[in-house]
Amino acid sequence: MKKAVSLLKKIVPAVLLAVALEIMIPPSGVRMEFMISPHRSEEKLFSFFSFVPLRHGNFVPVVLVAVGLALIILAALSFRFAVLRRFIAIGAGFNVVVSVAAWLVFDCFTPFWAAIAVLYAAAALLLLWSEKREERSTV
Repeated sequence: MKKAVSLLKKIVPAVLLAVALEIMIPPSGVRMEFMISPHRSEEKLFSFFSFVPLRHGNFVPVVLVAVGLALIILAALSFRFAVLRRFIAIGAGFNVVVSVAAWLVFDCFTPFWAAIAVLYAAAALLLLWSEKREERSTV
């Protein structure tokens, strides 16, 4: 039973990170507003994997994808090396801060951004919580 709980503590954050990365795939996650004329603007939606927002100065989606992919790789390695869990929690926390900063700076809030931030926050908190519990049990 204890081994199953320990395995669950490793799997759930990895699944949360994978779901957050999967939410970035559809082409409706990044909202950008383009001015067509002085009085008219057009709103377009892009995928987080698209480089169009990057060309227009919104670098945040590409950063979130790159850090998300790195976190997935670290999560796969963390089954073997437990020390990586703290780095995954720090990276997930970084993605939460960057997501919220993007809402404020680029005014690009969509429900996808909120879901991604919540999933990264849940993964970070779960990793930190499980690490604290492991420290208490070893003392």
